[in-house]
Amino acid sequence: MNPQANTPKKPGRLASYRWPMIVVGLLVGHVGAMALAVNIAGRDNGNSVLPDYYARALAWDDMRAKAADSALLGWEVFVNTSPFLEENGRRNLRVEILDKLKNPVHGAKVSVRFWHRAQGKAVDGMLAEVGETGVYQGMVPMTQPGLWNCDLAAELGDLLHVSARELRVVNADELIDAGLKND
Repeated sequence: MNPQANTPKKPGRLASYRWPMIVVGLLVGHVGAMALAVNIAGRDNGNSVLPDYYARALAWDDMRAKAADSALLGWEVFVNTSPFLEENGRRNLRVEILDKLKNPVHGAKVSVRFWHRAQGKAVDGMLAEVGETGVYQGMVPMTQPGLWNCDLAAELGDLLHVSARELRVVNADELIDAGLKND
């Protein structure tokens, strides 16, 4: 009999680290997968948070009918914001409304509802007409640059125009930086 045949072999140095390395590898893989998931979830993929989404869903048919009636009016609406933020955290929102014949629509009651796409906290406001020019303006709390959604309603007697717009709000320093890069 060979006494060495019955004695178990000692595991090699690498074999003793096998299970701890498997555990460490699984943990590192899990951390990497979670980092990738956070990266994908944090991207701006064009989706936005809608304020009052349930009420909007219930009123979907009514809004579609109003939008169809608005298209028949043939009004053109131009919306823009000032790049300059006032000290009180507001900026000027300007809306110009033209009828089918490109004449200014004046005397309308113009209301807006807007929200930043990343937040979904809607703010309602009214705009006042500047003279009889078909231009309506108001100071609104659009402090954060980026993409904003804006629902607009212009009411003139029995006529109602509703539309939804997407606004890209920029600050003045972004415009200056963009101008310097183009030179």
